[in-house]
Amino acid sequence: GRPEVVEYFLSTGNCNPLAKDNEGRTPLQLAKEREYDRDTVVAIFKKFGDIKISHPIDSYVNVLLVGNPGAGKSTLSHVINDTATGSIALGSFRNVGGVVPCTAGIIPYKIQHRTLGNIILHDFAGHSEYYSSHSAVIENLLQGSGGMFLIVVNILEKEAVKQLHQWLTVVRNEAQKTLNQCHVIVIVSHVDEISDPVERRRRKEEIQEIIVKE
Repeated sequence: GRPEVVEYFLSTGNCNPLAKDNEGRTPLQLAKEREYDRDTVVAIFKKFGDIKISHPIDSYVNVLLVGNPGAGKSTLSHVINDTATGSIALGSFRNVGGVVPCTAGIIPYKIQHRTLGNIILHDFAGHSEYYSSHSAVIENLLQGSGGMFLIVVNILEKEAVKQLHQWLTVVRNEAQKTLNQCHVIVIVSHVDEISDPVERRRRKEEIQEIIVKE
C-alpha cells in the first residue's frame, strides 16, 4: 500500500511492525524489496518498530478525546502529555491524502502515565468536515478491545447541552458496534470563567441532566 496507508494502520496500534511471516521475514525486510516508495516505507516501519522495542508493554488502552472546536480538547491533551512519564506522538494526519477512510484531524499519542497507566490518546478534531471519517476510525480502534471516550464540553457555549447530546449520541452509536465495554467521561471546561455562582450552578445542572438522561 501507499506510505500514508501503511502509517495509518501502524498508528492504530493494532498492527505489529515486528511480526514475522511463515518464512521469518519482518515487514521491514519486506519493505526493502518494494519497487516504489521503498525509502519512505522503510523509514515508517523503522519508526514504529523502534517504538515497539522501546515500549514493549502491549496493555495500552485507547482513549478517544472528542468534542466541538474550542471545547478544550487540545489543552487537555497537552496536560496529559506534559504530566506523562513517556510520550510519543505517533504522527499527525491532518493533511494526509489518499487514505479511505481518511484519518485527517486525528493525532494519536502513545503515553505512559503514572496516574492513567498506558494509553494511546487519540485527539479528534472537532470540525464537522471530519465527522464522517471519525466514525470509521473509531469503529476500527474499538475492534478487538474496549476503550474510553473523553467528551469535552465548553460550558460557555450557548448550545453546550445540544453539543453534549450530539456527542453522547455519536459515542453510544459507536459503542454499540463493539462487543467490548466502553467507558465515557464528560469533562466540562471553562467553568471558572463564570463568575456568577447561581449561573454556574444552573449550567452545571443542565449538563448533569442530559448526562443522566443519556
